[in-house]
Amino acid sequence: MRHFAYYNPTKIHFGRGQINQLAKECPPDAAERIMLVSDPNSAKLSGALDAVSKELADRDLFLFDQVMENPCYEIIDQGAELARSQNIDLVLGIGGGSAMDAAKGIALASQQKKIIRTYVEGRELDELPLPIICVPTTAGTGSEVTPFAVFTDLKKKIKAGYESDHIFPTLSIVDPDFCDTMPASLVINTGLDALTHAIEAYLSTHANPVADALALEALSVVLQNLSSAAEKKKMAIDNMCYAAMLSGLAISQKSTILLHIMAYPLTHYHHLQHGLANALLLPAVLDFLQTEGQCDEKLSRIQGLFKAHGGVKKYLESLGLPMSLKHYGVTQDTFAHYADQTLVKGDIAITPAKIDKNKLIDIYQKAY
Repeated sequence: MRHFAYYNPTKIHFGRGQINQLAKECPPDAAERIMLVSDPNSAKLSGALDAVSKELADRDLFLFDQVMENPCYEIIDQGAELARSQNIDLVLGIGGGSAMDAAKGIALASQQKKIIRTYVEGRELDELPLPIICVPTTAGTGSEVTPFAVFTDLKKKIKAGYESDHIFPTLSIVDPDFCDTMPASLVINTGLDALTHAIEAYLSTHANPVADALALEALSVVLQNLSSAAEKKKMAIDNMCYAAMLSGLAISQKSTILLHIMAYPLTHYHHLQHGLANALLLPAVLDFLQTEGQCDEKLSRIQGLFKAHGGVKKYLESLGLPMSLKHYGVTQDTFAHYADQTLVKGDIAITPAKIDKNKLIDIYQKAY
């Protein structure tokens, strides 16, 4: 077996009712002034905001609930300014991937001399970020256990990823009680994110045996539970929370590969939900890797897991997804532009195939 390293410093409490571990894991001497970061709705509707506030009732809490889906740089800088003005010493993200990524961005930007864009574009940090805690209210992104955050650059009209070991959450409470209120459409969308995270982590050229094991387990659990979770079956919701966390642990080793970065333009320009955008491209990306990739054994393992569900495309269609970019208003004249935006992303380098613009256009075309 080849040499490898596995590093993930996030402490996890998993299970229903585990929010009651928050105060014990976050003693007052470690954090007295805490910023809660969320969107305007889900943290409240899920019950997570009330539960967190009750657990931390003896602290000074400051709520920043302006996070929208796919948070932009401007929102991060706004939150960072509030954190500085209130002398915040810990940032706690409550919600889905957008809220948790925003919490990471605010924890980072609040300690720096310049705006968040500067550091995403490559400037070295001036100071270490504040500590981060995550309480997810969806089952999909895995952001609660990763060193990644994704922000929207409104000026350049792209999604920009940032990676640093310094934004690993120190603690995450994965309590499925807060996922029971998700509508079926959100269960499916976030579950597809977990599914594609698992596949991409497994196929990455930077994968390692530990991440591979986590990814395969996550993929298996998603396939067995996503439909039932959408039907509000609690055991299936628990399992999807588990799978999302496992997928996050898998991608924490070296990010996603081609699929995610090809899907980013679909989210930005067509406002497709992130998991759906990934799913629409998944069959075409896997076909491309089958033809031109260097991962035949792993692809066979993935196809074997989908076989009981009729194959990849049949499985996705069984979730009620029209599997055509055309159906969602995407036009063929955009493909060259989207390919250009994909080619500059670092995840190209860890995809197990040689990639050029024409090949990317062909993948979009096959998903059309």
